[in-house]
Amino acid sequence: MFFFYYDEDIFKIAMDYFKNIYASQGVADPSDILDRIESYVSLEMNRSLLADFTAEEVLVAIRLMGPLKASSEDGLGVVFYQRF
Repeated sequence: MFFFYYDEDIFKIAMDYFKNIYASQGVADPSDILDRIESYVSLEMNRSLLADFTAEEVLVAIRLMGPLKASSEDGLGVVFYQRF
């Protein structure tokens, strides 16, 4: 027979331990490191990346996707969008 023993102090120690190891300690300021990394994206590349996408680009992307890959949140697979 198994008897369950509950001790409030042991419970608190266990809870504090797991809260500590699974809690975020925040993010350090990365600017000191990032300031030393050379940029590879030119102003022209950045303009291109920030530009609105065209309907043609969307069609090309859909055609290049695997038709039987996982469905999206709406439950429809890529094959639906490729055909219709």
